[in-house]
Amino acid sequence: MAVGEVEDLRRLIDLIDEEIVRLLNERMEICRRIGEAKRRAGKPLRDPGREAVILERVGRFREVFRVIIDLCIREQGGG
Repeated sequence: MAVGEVEDLRRLIDLIDEEIVRLLNERMEICRRIGEAKRRAGKPLRDPGREAVILERVGRFREVFRVIIDLCIREQGGG
């Protein structure tokens, strides 16, 4: 693998990382809004059934999404 190819691939990773961060920011904003709606409705912030669905869907990225779910709960004001 040529050095130029490695640099090209790293640039692609940088672009993907930027998109991941953008999407995570968007997700956290939606989590905050969900938390507000749940508080107004008097509902608990955690939804174990929903969390299980997400973790099942993401397959080998379960550990990453466990962290994302916990961040979402904190963003909602629950942690």
